[in-house]
Amino acid sequence: MGTVLIEVAPKLFVSNQEACFYEERDGWAVVHACMEPCYERAAHDADHEPPEGDALIALERGTHLYLNMVDGERPRVPPTLYSASKAFIAKHIGDRQVLVHCNDADSRAPAVAMIYLAWSGGIPSDGYDAAYKAFMELYPDYSPGAGIFANMNMRWGDLTSGG
Repeated sequence: MGTVLIEVAPKLFVSNQEACFYEERDGWAVVHACMEPCYERAAHDADHEPPEGDALIALERGTHLYLNMVDGERPRVPPTLYSASKAFIAKHIGDRQVLVHCNDADSRAPAVAMIYLAWSGGIPSDGYDAAYKAFMELYPDYSPGAGIFANMNMRWGDLTSGG
């Protein structure tokens, strides 16, 4: 497949697993929007305590946020996963480039970026359809899985408001 790396907004990039890195890099922060291999690797890192509480969903370590996120058929993505993502991106995008990646760069990572952009005013937030259309102009390869699509469509107002 090769590396996918698309800048969807200034300093906000969507990518696939090929662009993933785990070490701290000057000028970068990373949202790992995949349970396998990234969240699992971070959760079982012998140098850290096992995650508990909210860290079972979103585990922040330095300039990396590991999301326990799967792209299933049912809408099971907890809203706290998206609120953690928005807060993490907002915290780092002022002074770093932010990479949001998942395995294939077609569903989870673009969904996280789309919600952040709608929440922060980068694209319309007044409905999923309008946001989807605007985001497709930025990232034409967005193809949300059934669970991601259902989750975002059902919870759009909640996902793009608040913290």
